[in-house]
Amino acid sequence: MAIDTPATIAILGAGPLGLEAALYARYLGYDAQVFERGEVAAGLVARSPQDLPPWAECVSKLGLAALRAQDSVWRPPSLEARPTAAAWRDRYLRPLALSDLLVDSVREYAEALSVRLTPTGEARRDAGGDSAANAARGELPIAEPAGEEPAGDEMVEWLEPDQPLEPNFEVVWRSTRGDGSLEVFPAHVVIDASGIGPTDPASAVDEGERAASGIALWSSDGGRRRRVQRRAQSGVALTTRGPNFFLLGAAALPPGETAIGIPAALGDIRALFALVGGRDSLDLYATMDKLLP
Repeated sequence: MAIDTPATIAILGAGPLGLEAALYARYLGYDAQVFERGEVAAGLVARSPQDLPPWAECVSKLGLAALRAQDSVWRPPSLEARPTAAAWRDRYLRPLALSDLLVDSVREYAEALSVRLTPTGEARRDAGGDSAANAARGELPIAEPAGEEPAGDEMVEWLEPDQPLEPNFEVVWRSTRGDGSLEVFPAHVVIDASGIGPTDPASAVDEGERAASGIALWSSDGGRRRRVQRRAQSGVALTTRGPNFFLLGAAALPPGETAIGIPAALGDIRALFALVGGRDSLDLYATMDKLLP
């Protein structure tokens, strides 16, 4: 059975793809919460190349519709012009994060430290074919050695019939402006759009925090876990860390690859939510094409 609204989706990273995934989720009626350890799109300016693609490849129909609904006099930039990373952030991404659809969903200065399985998530993982015999509680098998990726047609089933609406995951996070105390956010689905590739170091998690947060299938210290692909009915191969844990953008790329086009990523987002919702024909972008010029 599909994971239907009003299920909760945790999204790691408030960059372009994280915000787009949150927007898609909110349009569908999911409770999306985005965890960003700094400000919205803060890493974009530091890491983006100088020569960005035209605006037409940096926006989506969903984003444009949300901004028009927010301000009737708002006009998009010329779609043929090429933005700077700062302009992309200031003229599109930050206004989008402040729109009515997302303002209560985006948590700035909220650093996700780890994602661990709940008992429900463990049961679903085990039913999906991941061996519990070789994994500690809540932890997926460690990845193959660097440079060796799972075969592209490797599949994992996780959307079981009669799936209860119980959280599969707990996201352990802390405010980077607070006292450092850990908080836990339950989620049915997790989307890693952090922009951190599988071999990149991220912020360190010391052993005390690791012990307090439990054994995790994802942690912000950059430790690699097994990555598999689940092929949607549409033919799109979605990269995952396990049942209901999806990767987008740089987090989904094999070692050595450093970029993914926004249009291609929108296709991944469409396929992801079609799979989660159990409706392969679900396509908000196609709907927007009919409604908007």
